[in-house]
Amino acid sequence: MSDEDFEKLYDQMADEGLLDPILRDSTTYKAIVLRGLKVGYQMSSGDEDRVGALRLVVRQLRHLFGFIPVRSLEKISVLNYEQVLNLALEIAEHKKEFDLAGWLAKNA
Repeated sequence: MSDEDFEKLYDQMADEGLLDPILRDSTTYKAIVLRGLKVGYQMSSGDEDRVGALRLVVRQLRHLFGFIPVRSLEKISVLNYEQVLNLALEIAEHKKEFDLAGWLAKNA
């Protein structure tokens, strides 16, 4: 999808009342929503196994940390299938002690 397609999607979401009516005209709010849409699109495209593994990893991370920075989600979304599986194993082995930023710096 192009940037223009994401802009159209944002406008459609605004027209359908899916965005905060007070914030939707804010450039900062729009930038955040557009970035989230792009990350979500990247994470959903690709082969089924990779997408399933990505969903699992994101679920693991949200369970452990509650919040995942957008920058980390962006880096995770472009990992190949083997990298995603390795990340899932690292999370399972280290749980609360897991350093997501450190792992991404070394492996992404």
